[in-house]
Amino acid sequence: MLCDREVTGIDQRGSGAVVVTASGDRFTADDVVLAGGVWGPSLAELTGLELPLFPVAHPYVYGSPAATWSPGPFVRWPEHHVYSRIHDDQLGIGTYDHHPVPVGQRELAAGAGLAWSEDLDPVIDAAQRLLRPEARFAPEHRINGVFAMTPDNLPFLGRHPEIESVWIAQAIWVTHAAGAARTLADAMLDRSDLPHELHLTRFAESDTATLRESALRLYRDIYANDAA
Repeated sequence: MLCDREVTGIDQRGSGAVVVTASGDRFTADDVVLAGGVWGPSLAELTGLELPLFPVAHPYVYGSPAATWSPGPFVRWPEHHVYSRIHDDQLGIGTYDHHPVPVGQRELAAGAGLAWSEDLDPVIDAAQRLLRPEARFAPEHRINGVFAMTPDNLPFLGRHPEIESVWIAQAIWVTHAAGAARTLADAMLDRSDLPHELHLTRFAESDTATLRESALRLYRDIYANDAA
């Protein structure tokens, strides 16, 4: 595994592909899977594919360590778009009950941890009101992370429409990462077909502005689906 390598080129070579990095490294492979998270649009662009994936800022905070905490369940308040969990001896809480804040690819050049915005403080304060009074805390550590949103809240999973040796696995959440990986592996080994609902070009007839609007609207309800 190589970390902190900027990919500058992905090209077809015979029946395989070659990946080029900014430092001049060249890697050849029979198949290449693009699973770049919030950097997915930039990687896809290197292959000539426009991927309607839209990164959005997301706040999460941790309280100070306290011996009173013990392992417990992951708690969600779906009607309030808030969730909370215990991290060893710290309580954490996150919320997407705020106006979506789009994040451009250039803003992600230094990583997916953005500078904290004071505009998020009232959002976190509101989320904490769902906790018992004795559980509320002054944040010790604040994270302005980034989510990868799509226009229908579903991943992109499949073979590149023009380069047979390149596969895409984007907007894959932790909750379904293992299943998505197995599904993609089975397709790559010709053991099964991929779900058409996850096809890479399913939004080909829609304009970018409309797709972006749909993705940002769904941010406030991560588990929603337009078809529901």
